[in-house]
Amino acid sequence: MPIILVHPEGDANIGAACRAMKSMGFTSLKMVLSEEREPNPLTVRTWALRAFDIYEESRRYPALAEALEDTSFSVGFTRRTGSRRRTRFFDLEEIAPVIAGRVLGGGEMIALIFGNEKSGLDSDELALCSAAASIDSHFAFPSLNLSHAVQIVCYTLRRALMGAASGAIGSGPGIPRQETETAAAQITGNLREIGFFTLGDSTYLENFFRDLIERAGFNAQENRYFENLFAKIRDLKLHRPE
Repeated sequence: MPIILVHPEGDANIGAACRAMKSMGFTSLKMVLSEEREPNPLTVRTWALRAFDIYEESRRYPALAEALEDTSFSVGFTRRTGSRRRTRFFDLEEIAPVIAGRVLGGGEMIALIFGNEKSGLDSDELALCSAAASIDSHFAFPSLNLSHAVQIVCYTLRRALMGAASGAIGSGPGIPRQETETAAAQITGNLREIGFFTLGDSTYLENFFRDLIERAGFNAQENRYFENLFAKIRDLKLHRPE
């Protein structure tokens, strides 16, 4: 289960995040970094200590979309809520058993995503995630240090994994992300063809269907059935006698 750090600024935070991960049994790290951004390995090592191997084996990507290509379910952690960002936000305690059940169900690549220390995940980055979650904190100072947030999430998921059964909600092998995106695009294309949209932009609904498929953990057969359902609706609408 990889941890993805999106444009982290502090090299000390990268090292501390590695240490937080390894202490809870998480060893896969991805980082979204610009071409000119090169962390100082000495600073990272100083804060990572014996978890420096996680940094050494980490994978880097120029954009979050590329880092998510091999995932079937992803959760973005943010404290910034709002209807324009997501329609649903989960508490960490609420989403943790769902993630644990899917992990123990086998066959899924699940990613946990953390944003920049200053601004967190922006709306476009959060839109790429299957689900959005937040860590409960005091209103007077709700912002958490990046490595602290990673530590809390990893600890909570470790506890959930230790107590979860393989038959938990959402378990079972999900389909690759590319297949969910293809299905969502096909479904919205069918709806557009029968005049469902009053406005031209169907991005919001396409993201909704993608998230729905990923959260449901559809296998390949279920995904085809769901996609074909909307194709049937389109055919019935287009070929129905007036």
